[in-house]
Amino acid sequence: MTLVQFLVWLIGGGGGGVIASWVIEKWCWAQGLQSEMKRYLAWAITALFGMGAFFLLGWLGETAQISWLGSWPQTAQEWANTLWIVATFGILGGGVKHARTVLSEK
Repeated sequence: MTLVQFLVWLIGGGGGGVIASWVIEKWCWAQGLQSEMKRYLAWAITALFGMGAFFLLGWLGETAQISWLGSWPQTAQEWANTLWIVATFGILGGGVKHARTVLSEK
């Protein structure tokens, strides 16, 4: 897997959710949180990883790897919409990955 493929996986392939789950498992203070709070924390971490990966793809000049992105955002409204989509893709992808791996074991 190349760096670009890894970043695309972080954005919408469930990678952000996998990493968020791993981070929450490793943080001692997160172990005491209720499951609902862990879910919100996972969403926030997933969204941040997705946005970070998005910015890194842009910095590398690899925005063509994100097929739904016609061009780099130009206005504040386009930035807000793009970051919302990136966060949503990451959270949905992470939720699907979580359901297939963790919940299917129960």
